[in-house]
Amino acid sequence: MKAASLILLALAAQQPNLPARPTSLEYCYESQFALAQGPYQRARPAPGAAPARIDAEDSCYRGDPGDLAKCKRIPLEPTTAWTSGARLGDWICVSDGARSGWVPASELLLEPARARPIADWIGTWERDRGAGTVKIRATDDRQLVVSGEATWQSGPDATPHLGDLDGTARPSGVELVLGDPRCVAPDRGEKTDTIPVCIECHARLLLVGTALIITDNRMCGGMNVNFDGLYHRAKR
Repeated sequence: MKAASLILLALAAQQPNLPARPTSLEYCYESQFALAQGPYQRARPAPGAAPARIDAEDSCYRGDPGDLAKCKRIPLEPTTAWTSGARLGDWICVSDGARSGWVPASELLLEPARARPIADWIGTWERDRGAGTVKIRATDDRQLVVSGEATWQSGPDATPHLGDLDGTARPSGVELVLGDPRCVAPDRGEKTDTIPVCIECHARLLLVGTALIITDNRMCGGMNVNFDGLYHRAKR
């Protein structure tokens, strides 16, 4: 057996309680959290477990099982409301709306995410990174009306490309889908070839903690315009 293989086996033996690391870091970053197939669920510590996450932005893992020994695991605060999203192998991505990371599935107890009060959705939301604003109001029958504007510029003097988000829907748990949910699944880029309706604008909004996480199907505006990202309530 080669020396490199022996080293990998030795490092793996030092981490007997950690399953294999996800093969991809996609769908756990803040801007991609809403891309997972779901269902989005409330994540709590499993009985007798002390869950800890590997931060989604951590560069410790580069594809080698031995890298697990280099990854710092950050305990999940038990009083924080964590929502689960993507699943990859034995790992689950969780987010509190500001932080996200991978946790072994064995350390978590998942349950349906409770519906958020309509009042929690209502207001004006601004994207943390990039120019984007979304306004949400309620109708008499407890549906939510969403309208948004986003822009993208190739440079400070370039003409901005514009995007619009409009739709009415009823939230389910922490999720609000504008249009067809199939159009905002992880393989959204391929759906325009197989599902004709996906050439129109579709989006998924998740209310996680105090943050609104949005992703669309790249059909909501001009070149390079999208609504993907983390939003917080606009300051008065």
